[in-house]
Amino acid sequence: MKTDTLITKYREIYDSCLRNTERQRFIVFEPLDQSGWGNRLRGLTLCLLFALATRRILVVHDFLIEEHFLAPEGCSWKFRDWAKALASMRVEPDVMELHLSPSDWNQEEWLLYASESMEILYPSKIVYLRQSVGFFDQLIANPQYRDLWESLGLNIHSKIEWLGSLINAFLNRPTHKLRKKYEGFIRKISVDTDRPLAVIQFRTFYDVGSPQKNLVDSFTEGVLRELAKTTSRDIQIFVATDDIAVTKEIGRRLSEVGNVIVSPTKVVHTGSLHNGLELVMERILAKVFRRKFSFFDFWAWLPEYYRPRPHTAVLAEWMFYGRAALVFSTFTSYVVYAMARTSNNARLFRFDPETRLVETLSDAKYYF
Repeated sequence: MKTDTLITKYREIYDSCLRNTERQRFIVFEPLDQSGWGNRLRGLTLCLLFALATRRILVVHDFLIEEHFLAPEGCSWKFRDWAKALASMRVEPDVMELHLSPSDWNQEEWLLYASESMEILYPSKIVYLRQSVGFFDQLIANPQYRDLWESLGLNIHSKIEWLGSLINAFLNRPTHKLRKKYEGFIRKISVDTDRPLAVIQFRTFYDVGSPQKNLVDSFTEGVLRELAKTTSRDIQIFVATDDIAVTKEIGRRLSEVGNVIVSPTKVVHTGSLHNGLELVMERILAKVFRRKFSFFDFWAWLPEYYRPRPHTAVLAEWMFYGRAALVFSTFTSYVVYAMARTSNNARLFRFDPETRLVETLSDAKYYF
């Protein structure tokens, strides 16, 4: 099984680094605050590949992953557990940054990542990745690592499949808090776990206006066409958008073909730019009222749909997407990784705002 093989290989690397501290090396994932969940998982996936290729310990400096998912059994990836070891090495030339901006690379650089040894390119003891973009295609196609990928059971000919193998192996241990939130979410929306499920997720295209009615119409018509092809007339359709009027409209139209379940809350970006605001608000409230407040308690007077959403709630809904048989989305990485985590071979559909078509998300159309 690929999952077992990947975990076994990483445990071997991890244990070897623990035994020989002189040769201990790290890849530290530290995403930008504004990175959304899908982009964070892209960065994590690249770090996993890099760790396996260069025999490094993966350290995750990101509260979304650290607080909601456990590392493989017997391992730790929490930054605080490795902070002392990292601090002792943090002198030049022991630190390098995996600063990836492929759009700025010239042809020579592209060829370098597709053929050169990563150990030679990045000889330092600590390598940081602070962006989500990466050189996945180059690293997977690099002949120096082809035998390794094959031994780990990664299908190098399918991006979606090998991405799925990695996330299924390394992000399949949600914390107790997240599991409880997920179970509560399932009860709250009253979904029947024995019936087929389709997930409809639409998020405003900010580059074309908020939200253009013709885009919503094209998206909904495309979803209706695909749902009409399904053999099941007993399908449940979960609808989530970031605009209450859009949610109601899509839900109304899709009720013609299935049992619609409307999300009680809106789709939100999981980037953590607002985390600083949360902390400031909590400190101000604590001083004014002389007791501890949660940032989210402050908004409790608002209807649920309009309240800021705790990250645990957002990730519980993301986990829920992983059980769907059909997913229609304006996101790509977000839903690809949701399916991958559960080894779900669901049919994924992506909406293209330029062509206004709902199309199957294939390897060729999945850009990362």
